Amino acid sequence: MQHRTIRQAAWCLAAAISVGAVALSAAPQQVLSKYFPPRGEWQKREPANSGFDKANLDEAVAFAIANENPNTKNLAEDIVNTFRNEAPYNTIAGPTQPRA
Repeated sequence: MQHRTIRQAAWCLAAAISVGAVALSAAPQQVLSKYFPPRGEWQKREPANSGFDKANLDEAVAFAIANENPNTKNLAEDIVNTFRNEAPYNTIAGPTQPRA
């Protein structure tokens, strides 16, 4: 059941991003260029200025936060725990990084 909720959160966030991308591409007066800021110097904009509906975006973010995976962010532990009944296929074969 929990995996279904995580999938729903992922779909909701993907839909919000897709709607934003469509909104941006539908605005011919805006010229979109590649944005590569210096490290630590990201621009901050209001959602409406980038073609997003603030209420929908806030709802998607709140849903994703409320349905965050409660498992440890340490994948070396989480993979083994998640697939503990799948031995020997739950053995870590290489390095892992923390889940962000």
